[in-house]
Amino acid sequence: MKYIILLLFLIAFNGCVKDKTDKNKTTQEQTSTDPSGKNLVGYDWVYPDMNSLMAAWKFSGDGTFNVSQKAFGGSTRKGQWKDLGNGQVELIYDDGGFVRSGDGGSANVDARATITLLSKSKFQLGSTVYRRY
Repeated sequence: MKYIILLLFLIAFNGCVKDKTDKNKTTQEQTSTDPSGKNLVGYDWVYPDMNSLMAAWKFSGDGTFNVSQKAFGGSTRKGQWKDLGNGQVELIYDDGGFVRSGDGGSANVDARATITLLSKSKFQLGSTVYRRY
């Protein structure tokens, strides 16, 4: 009888340990392969590259960002970012969609946008792909 109880205990214990190990492994695999908003923080994100820079993004851990671009006299926009999951990050611009350029012009543009994280080193906004540096 003592051996039967010991055998049942060992089977139950082994099942618990294996189940917990499998769950941790799955969580670690998802964390290491799926890009998320936190992968944006602490890097410069540029288009097309650092040598011929046309636009640059910077994301902060407090959920804010800024982007500067050179086209049309240059402009800078700021706002908040929110990780939506599934490789999507929502951008909410502080300017409400009204932008003044460095050459004195202005334009009405989208006040919100969604970027798609293609990997931990690339994201796409519209048809433009930005790279991490």
